[in-house]
Amino acid sequence: LTGEAFSDYKEIGLELIELISSTHFYRDALILSCLIRLLAIVNEAFSAASHSPLSYSGFVLQSIQYIDQELANPLSLQSIADSLNINAFYLSHQFKQQTGVSLYHYILLKRIALSKQLLSEGLPAISACEQAGFGDYNNFSRTFKKYVGLSPSSYKKLHRKNGTA
Repeated sequence: LTGEAFSDYKEIGLELIELISSTHFYRDALILSCLIRLLAIVNEAFSAASHSPLSYSGFVLQSIQYIDQELANPLSLQSIADSLNINAFYLSHQFKQQTGVSLYHYILLKRIALSKQLLSEGLPAISACEQAGFGDYNNFSRTFKKYVGLSPSSYKKLHRKNGTA
């Protein structure tokens, strides 16, 4: 937050502190109003600071598209850079700078998201592992548990029970 947004945020915060200790009849409604105004300021600042796909350079967008198309296949920084005819180090640096995440981490998160979708559709964990592009089931299971908090089979069982992803 900068400038006027920060001043507004600070002013509303002070108002909120006063309201919390007050016994005003409309206290709860006024507190809620302050919280909503604070959230609106933060949301606006976050939206302004977020990277939209439109702000990505052409080759970063192309690398994202390539990853999406080839997710089930083995992917490396070098193979992606080669497909775009650019230097791997440059791609890695620009991808991280523009997206806020390393290319490797982006691929990993995309694979986990795909495997969650496949598991929620009822596929066996080994099939989800293969179709999401993980080469080794043990690595898949360990990584899935690290990021999701559940093993792939537990995630699948929980999804069946609750009917949610």
